[in-house]
Amino acid sequence: CSTEDAQQLERTFWKNLTFNPPIYGADLPGTLFDCEVEFWNLSQLRTILNLIAVSLPGITVPYLYFGMWKSLFASHTEDLELYSINYLHFGEPKHWYCIPPREARRYEALARSHFPDFYKRCEPPY
Repeated sequence: CSTEDAQQLERTFWKNLTFNPPIYGADLPGTLFDCEVEFWNLSQLRTILNLIAVSLPGITVPYLYFGMWKSLFASHTEDLELYSINYLHFGEPKHWYCIPPREARRYEALARSHFPDFYKRCEPPY
């Protein structure tokens, strides 16, 4: 879609977010890939992490996430600050917001200033 379409969609998303909350499922261990799939099978990536004899859900074992229009996932740093791989099986493209690591403290300060009660329940990642 065009830049204007994307901007309008984003405005509509944030304006209507609190009406009719979406259904969302997170952190469900599993994959939708058949075992025979060799490429992009997230449960068979053949990385250096395969050398450890530990199952790490969400890291060495893929997670499934199910969402619908207006569903979102909280801002976060990936587990162990590793990179993330996502594969969209069905539906419309996702819209990602990425904060460069050098801006993490500024972003956290902004969130803390808007949501101080939530911040008191969290521990900073550094």
